Amino acid sequence: MRAKEADGDKRVAELRIAALEQMVAKQAAQIDGLTKKLEEANTQVQAIAVKAIEGASNSRALNTINEIAMEQAKNLSGKR
Repeated sequence: MRAKEADGDKRVAELRIAALEQMVAKQAAQIDGLTKKLEEANTQVQAIAVKAIEGASNSRALNTINEIAMEQAKNLSGKR
């Protein structure tokens, strides 16, 4: 009787272990997928940041050029 009970307990434990191993494998696959998505998101954020910095830099350069042009226009009209 005890041998059958021990075998039953062992079988239940083996089934639990198998179920937990499957869960671990599934979660590992999910982690891999999420890691890849995170890497893609980081790449996109970096690209957006570069574009934002370039846009701000271009905007400042354009403002500086406009200021120079306005100053030159003032100087030219003052000389006439």
